Amino acid sequence: MVKKEKLKKEQNNNVLKALFGALGILVLSIVLLLLFNLVVPFQRFNPNWLVRNYFVISILFTSLVGILSLYLIFIYLKDYFELKSKFTLGIILTATSFLLFAITSNPLLCKFLGVYGKGGGGLFSLIPMCFALISLAVLVWISSK
Repeated sequence: MVKKEKLKKEQNNNVLKALFGALGILVLSIVLLLLFNLVVPFQRFNPNWLVRNYFVISILFTSLVGILSLYLIFIYLKDYFELKSKFTLGIILTATSFLLFAITSNPLLCKFLGVYGKGGGGLFSLIPMCFALISLAVLVWISSK
């Protein structure tokens, strides 16, 4: 009986630690954003530079997300063939969804398909968000098990 109470108390402590950790990360993120504003004030930021280079920056970022996703798929496939774990399979599905997110949000694909510059792509612009939603849903599902 004493072990069960001690275990329950430890679980409650872990929940509190996780809650405060998540809130701490949120606060730290906001503080870092404000510190960044001190170094590069948002008021003096020239949006024309971002607009002129948006295409290149988007290609770079989506390519990096794609490369990292592919690397994660490789690592977890290698592990899955050894472990046959549902958790590993969930990570593979999540990484695959992020890879699809990177591919569909890359401006080169939009330009290739002829939807780039037509009001943000219309419904086509929702496809990457669907893959991000799938990724997060899978992560929530495997984390809650």
